[in-house]
Amino acid sequence: LNGVYIGGHSYGYTPFSFQGTNLTKYLNFGDAGSNVLAVRVDATNPDSWWYDGGGLYREARVTVRNQVHLRQWGVYAAATVESATIEGEGD
Repeated sequence: LNGVYIGGHSYGYTPFSFQGTNLTKYLNFGDAGSNVLAVRVDATNPDSWWYDGGGLYREARVTVRNQVHLRQWGVYAAATVESATIEGEGD
């Protein structure tokens, strides 16, 4: 981010973020200029048992959040169904 290495992720097909890392000191705000997020993909070493392709096929972005926020995947609600009846018409 703006020339500073902020971290890595070794596994594909899964989202990730750098939570708990204060990136504010690396960002340019207002008239200070734009920000550059450079992403490097290295698929030279096989690391998959079924498909060993490589590349970036989704967006990469910087998301600015408040200091107090809910983490991605940080809320979980369990539900129990005691009984259920399904009615309707169909083929």
